[in-house]
Amino acid sequence: MLKLSYNKLKEINRHTLQGLWSLARLHLDHNRLEFIHPDSFQGLTSLRLLQLEGNQLQQLHPATFTTFTLMGHFHVSTLKHLYLSDNGLTSLPSRLVATMPQLENLYLHGNPWTCDCNMRWFHDWDKTSPEDTSIAPIEGFAGNSVSLPCVASGSPDAEIIWILPNVTVHLGGKVDLECKVEGHPVPRVTWVLPNLVHMDAALGFPSQQRVVVMNNGTLRIGQASYTDRGIYKCIGSSAAGADTVSVRLYVSALPPVIQQTLHENTSLPEGGTAYIHCTATGAPQPVIRWITPDGIQLTASQLVTGQNLVVFPNGTLYIRGLGPRNAGRYECSASNTVFAPLPQSKKVLGWNMMVSCFVEFVGSSCA
Repeated sequence: MLKLSYNKLKEINRHTLQGLWSLARLHLDHNRLEFIHPDSFQGLTSLRLLQLEGNQLQQLHPATFTTFTLMGHFHVSTLKHLYLSDNGLTSLPSRLVATMPQLENLYLHGNPWTCDCNMRWFHDWDKTSPEDTSIAPIEGFAGNSVSLPCVASGSPDAEIIWILPNVTVHLGGKVDLECKVEGHPVPRVTWVLPNLVHMDAALGFPSQQRVVVMNNGTLRIGQASYTDRGIYKCIGSSAAGADTVSVRLYVSALPPVIQQTLHENTSLPEGGTAYIHCTATGAPQPVIRWITPDGIQLTASQLVTGQNLVVFPNGTLYIRGLGPRNAGRYECSASNTVFAPLPQSKKVLGWNMMVSCFVEFVGSSCA
């Protein structure tokens, strides 16, 4: 055993302990050590205990406590007991303890640890090494006050807590794929599209984009097409880690279905107005077309000035100033880019419109 406690040592260089091959216990506590050379303990293969409490160490090289090296690359320490309490350490390199297969006791209290990602490895290592742990009771301090800080924060890992299951959207429709992520720090949400494009929260004007990631992490797809089908992956990531989950999007089409019932005949007075309604559902949204008795095809917002006919955007056919020329069969059809109406299908709605003629003078007639 070599005891150099309570001195004014400031550093241990690579030659300070050279030749002490049989040294088993070394006490360097309560000095002013600021630096220990990574090769300081090379060759001290009998060293089992190292006491470094009460110094001014702020950082340690991963190979600091190596006592021998295999093939110049594999660093191994024979230490079983290591005391690093009451120094200025804020973090430890993970490889530092990886070199100590025989380590039984590690004392770290009294250091200004920074519990960030650089120390995440310690949380995992502490669960497996050492296998047996015990609590050291505070004894012999009756009447004194003691402060035992316990600081807890939210989950450091990025964790996806909820996402939609497999989703189906109608062709031409809009769908929101939600992905709620929790973690500390606040995770960043990235979506990977079926074409492997990566998308983050939009900058600028999301309403002007067909596919966009909202600020809350929701992926919004507008005017869905068949090319949007596939697997979408949501990635929640932060400095502490990442988590991923996938959702499959299906895009389906629906044939147009006219909502109104079929009317065989409709009688209206001459000079009046007619509103003939025709609305349809389907995916993509169907286009309404009207065919007049003389074969003219009308679509939404189209006006026939000679006959005072117009089709409103909602599919309603409007006729003003009814007269005999307006009598006949009117057909409404609904079609989209996937389904076209068939001649005798129920997607065609027909009216036979008869216009009544009111006679004011004897001898006049309406043909």
